[in-house]
Amino acid sequence: MLNRESATFKIREVNASLYTSRKDNKLEFSKMPLDDLIVLLERKYGVIKNPFFC
Repeated sequence: MLNRESATFKIREVNASLYTSRKDNKLEFSKMPLDDLIVLLERKYGVIKNPFFC
């Protein structure tokens, strides 16, 4: 992770499948708020959220 203010990098372990699953046409989510997930899926599949759902 880059901190632009201090121009330093921080290295940390991550679950790589969360970042690379798209190449296999898979979507993986971890601790994502439902509202954010809905927006992501709307953009991915070109659909509009049902106004009666929320």
